[in-house]
Amino acid sequence: MADHFGGKWLFGGCILISSVITLLLPAAARNHVGLVIALRDLSGLAEGGLQPGVNAMVARWSTPQSRSLIVGLMVIGGDAGIVGGTVLTGDLCDYGFAGGWPSAFYVFGTVGCVWFVAWSFFCYSSPYTHPRISAIELEYWERTIGSADLASRPPTPWRKVLASVPV
Repeated sequence: MADHFGGKWLFGGCILISSVITLLLPAAARNHVGLVIALRDLSGLAEGGLQPGVNAMVARWSTPQSRSLIVGLMVIGGDAGIVGGTVLTGDLCDYGFAGGWPSAFYVFGTVGCVWFVAWSFFCYSSPYTHPRISAIELEYWERTIGSADLASRPPTPWRKVLASVPV
């Protein structure tokens, strides 16, 4: 999916879906626990596309020599985000609006939706799809990662995959 739609849309779409579901969770919690479970399942399924999406972006926007550093920084950033988010969530539950705990869902869901809008305008799946990249920059990326599109490969044989014994 990342190669077909682009890492930009797979990654961004996963964040948007998860953010919208996060906004819906307080209302779901007021109605039925089964609804909360169903929404969390959908959120987990949506988040399954994050890693492939980000991998597609890293492959197209980083030099081979710096990829391990970039992935390492992303892992550290994710952990730092968890720590910061946990602290902020506690404060939102104690002092937030909408009865305390729902404010954590509203804040993080809103931030994710706003982030998606910015991501849509400023991010591109590859240097070759960026409308404002200069000729010098594009030449640099062609020298660094090659001019061949990383998505050019034969189609996935879905019928054979789905009919295989392990599946």
